[in-house]
Amino acid sequence: MNNKFLFTLLLLPAFFLVLIFTPGCFCSCIPKIGPFGNLSNSDNTDLDKVAEKALEVKDLEGNVIDFQKYQDDAKVLILSFGATWCSPCNTEAPELQKYYESAKKSEVELLWIYTNEKTSAVKNFRDKYGLTFPLVNDKNGILNSDYRINAFPTTVFIKPNGKVSTIKIGPLTEDEIAVKVAEAMR
Repeated sequence: MNNKFLFTLLLLPAFFLVLIFTPGCFCSCIPKIGPFGNLSNSDNTDLDKVAEKALEVKDLEGNVIDFQKYQDDAKVLILSFGATWCSPCNTEAPELQKYYESAKKSEVELLWIYTNEKTSAVKNFRDKYGLTFPLVNDKNGILNSDYRINAFPTTVFIKPNGKVSTIKIGPLTEDEIAVKVAEAMR
């Protein structure tokens, strides 16, 4: 056999292994093996612990996000981690917007969290889907790290008491979001 063929034969499986098991890999549509999957009734990262470290997390307009406020307001907080280049995130964005438009703002807040993206790309993404909920720049990766995000989209549902209710990897529909919020309110 020729050496090029053997080299390709050995290199191709190694490439796919790296692709599948690398956290934050560009191909986030492939499910990652991570610590959460779809986690319920967890005592993971409390919102108040995140609030202590997330002082520099800002929305698209540069306003600092006050995570303690959501706990004080006794709201379910939805943190949707995504990226503008992520195909499943692009599928999920309109579903998030439909849910946000129908949600009772007195009970739920939704934040879309992005990391290491150009502001112009995020603004284009917002405009493309008509997103009206806050888009938050996790530029230092604080939230991604605290919630161990290793695939996009990943959605974290936080109970009014600040405890994580569910973490869901993969795109959600409007109805699935409503079910997870109802679970977080219990």
